[in-house]
Amino acid sequence: MNELELYRQLRLWLDPIGLCAYLGRRTQHGKRCDHTFRYTEEYIAKYAVEETQAAEVERILIEFGGNCDCEVGLNLCSRLSELGAIADMENE
Repeated sequence: MNELELYRQLRLWLDPIGLCAYLGRRTQHGKRCDHTFRYTEEYIAKYAVEETQAAEVERILIEFGGNCDCEVGLNLCSRLSELGAIADMENE
């Protein structure tokens, strides 16, 4: 899957912007990361569509270069506006 397809799949399960905001707060923008998906899993449990599998979300995040909560912030969150704009333009 390419990045746009991965982004679309992720949006079916959760709000990527909400995830990024949550991770930023919980990890203090990477300063308090324990290099796991602890806060990502916490977000999924609280806010994702019911029956969302954390392992599937994590697989997509790893594809974006996010191997832990702080790397999601660095590698996915920095790309969200671009990916969202492309996805929206293709839906018009």
